[in-house]
Amino acid sequence: MKNYRKQKKSSNRSSLIVILSLLVLIPMVAFFCDNGTSKKTSDFDATRQTLLKSISANSIMPIYTAFETAAKALNTAVNAYNVAVQSSGTNKATLLATAKEAWRKAMYAWQEAELTQVGPAGSSSKRTGGKDIRDEIYSWPTSSTCKVDTEIVTKEYDNANFFTTRLVNAYGLDALEYLLFTTFSSSANTCIPQATINTSGTWAAIGNTELEKRAAAYAAAVASNISSQATALKNEWQNGFQADFDNAGKSGAYTLQMTAMNDLYAAIFYLDTQTKDAKLAKATGIRGCTNTAGVCLKDLESLHAEYSKEEVTANLTGFQK
Repeated sequence: MKNYRKQKKSSNRSSLIVILSLLVLIPMVAFFCDNGTSKKTSDFDATRQTLLKSISANSIMPIYTAFETAAKALNTAVNAYNVAVQSSGTNKATLLATAKEAWRKAMYAWQEAELTQVGPAGSSSKRTGGKDIRDEIYSWPTSSTCKVDTEIVTKEYDNANFFTTRLVNAYGLDALEYLLFTTFSSSANTCIPQATINTSGTWAAIGNTELEKRAAAYAAAVASNISSQATALKNEWQNGFQADFDNAGKSGAYTLQMTAMNDLYAAIFYLDTQTKDAKLAKATGIRGCTNTAGVCLKDLESLHAEYSKEEVTANLTGFQK
């Protein structure tokens, strides 16, 4: 009973944090939203510039820098694990554990960055200066473990142009989670029985030892790309877009300062549309779940690493920052 009360108290505290965080969004609408300023030729305001500069320097830039550091450490850890697997080293289990922990730290750092999809991290079709770098790093919820299984069979991850010719669901932190936290077996994969890798017998023919080697090599390639994208994102912000964001409505990519404010608000609103609705409400059966059991646990964000709770916590931390 004592344990139950502790769990209930902890659960209530977590729920309160989520509710309070979301309530903060409501009054922000009036402060951020355009309300017709798109018709203006200039809307520069010194107070808003101070806000944008502060968030840019004290929130976004530190978050990107922290993720770059974590991504580099992840790349180092996964590469060491891959070397051990390819050489059948006796320390591969220890190195895998280290790689998993590095993934957790990198994922936590990235989940804070999910709230900063402004400029280069943002969608090229929705955000000023957007370059879709977020999806290059982490594409959830469009992840596909079957796509990863298929690439294990083809071994295309060895090709230099892999990351420019494949859809984002073939790589990124979500694909890396599957590669690191799954014990691959020639007897099963996550594709449907009718998939080519099953009907042709190519998956079953690989064998467990070779599957382990391919998964490790694939993971190393993905981790290297994540590290490169992390550096690219930080540099894109620090050496280019930050000046546009800071001086919105005065010079640079933003003709109107309010457009930058709206982009920032849309990024922060991730907490409502993704954290609340996609990560929590669907999995717990509150909305969007059609499972007769009343919950959709298969829609949890981090099934393989069982890290979903921490990812939600990191979203809240990013919102706080």
